[in-house]
Amino acid sequence: MSVMAGKVSSPGPVELIERYSVLVKDPVERLKYLRLCWRVMAEPEERAARGRGPRRWRWRALTLESLWLASPGGVVGLGRVDLLVLWVYRHRRKLHAGLGATVVCTLLVSLAGKQGVEFSPRPVPGPAPARQATAPGLRPGPVPEVWMVETNALSELYSNGLRVLNDFLSPQGPQGRERGPRPVGIVYHTTESDLAPLESRHRQRIRQQGRDLLAYVRRERLYHFVIDRFGRVYRIVAEGENASHAGHSIWAEGQEVYFNLNHGFLGVALEARTATREASGGTSDITPSQLYGARLLTQMLRGRLGIADGNCVSHDLVSVNPERMLIGHHTDWAGGFPYRALDLSNKYERPLPSITKFGFRYDAAFVRDVGGKLWPGISLAEEQVRRRAAEAGLPVSRYRFRLQEGYRQRVHRLRAAGAQGQTEAAFGNLLGKRDSPAGDRE
Repeated sequence: MSVMAGKVSSPGPVELIERYSVLVKDPVERLKYLRLCWRVMAEPEERAARGRGPRRWRWRALTLESLWLASPGGVVGLGRVDLLVLWVYRHRRKLHAGLGATVVCTLLVSLAGKQGVEFSPRPVPGPAPARQATAPGLRPGPVPEVWMVETNALSELYSNGLRVLNDFLSPQGPQGRERGPRPVGIVYHTTESDLAPLESRHRQRIRQQGRDLLAYVRRERLYHFVIDRFGRVYRIVAEGENASHAGHSIWAEGQEVYFNLNHGFLGVALEARTATREASGGTSDITPSQLYGARLLTQMLRGRLGIADGNCVSHDLVSVNPERMLIGHHTDWAGGFPYRALDLSNKYERPLPSITKFGFRYDAAFVRDVGGKLWPGISLAEEQVRRRAAEAGLPVSRYRFRLQEGYRQRVHRLRAAGAQGQTEAAFGNLLGKRDSPAGDRE
């Protein structure tokens, strides 16, 4: 349970499942718990949508029920309110065919919320997980230990319940052109592909769209991973190779500055459309299963490759147009990436590196594409540029021009370093090399 602006907000089903999963230590029991959760969560979702009972306590009760069925010993560590909700739900038939259970559980949840009672599991004794250092004001979650349980030619199973499918794995790219360094970050995308309504009567069309998308992404080597609408995670390009997912892009973390994130950053795409999300005013085309799959995949990649929270970023924040010196060349996610659902710090609140370090700007088309709501990090970046211009005794326009010239010189330097015997495609990879001269260190 979280407290925001003086109001108590209960966690959603994805967050609940993730919270209680830490109580199941055995990987087989944990996988059983996760499968039970997603199988039973669909029915109360539909009932709640038709107005039959409060959705909030049903989510919690069914999550606890799945925990009890998967691992009776896993209930150790639950809070008092959780144990009461579980007991009432398991005896709901004796409480006037469920009416009493609804009333009792609703009162428990409401009373606990008013009194500030924590719903999440009690801490399990043991060493506290280490957190990676990050900028002030940002609170990334801990990186859990994730290890491979079993593997075969078609899939991999990990201890957090993640299953990675290799059915559409692309053949290894040519040496010297496609091979990349050890990944240092993740860029999240939406596929912007055709989507049929997520209803049972469209199941055949949904499946065909998914297969067509995976085949196209494999052929073009567009992403490293694709998460389909049912939360299945497909590996398309191996982690040690480059995928053509980021194009012209800029990001920075600490003292490191990165260009063209095709090189050194993994591309993770969710099968969804930004336009649909904007039109609906929310994230209606992103399913809970997709968010859960993205969270498990992020845990695995960060834990296995040592990727810092600060280098897990959505495509809308890194994409640039170098010819016009504008940010937001691609706006997939359009400012709505659910960082919290993936246990990541909110990068929309950070000053945008393309503005602060290289003087990029935005235009009216960008403002329209993001629905007229600029990210807080854009305002912070603009203020930082104005402050540094004043410190340098320069007009903002002149200071910004100096930053832009610095960007062009670095690109030219990288181009020259790989000019001999290199193709244009190879030159794109060179821009991904880290460039952190002392003059840019904060």
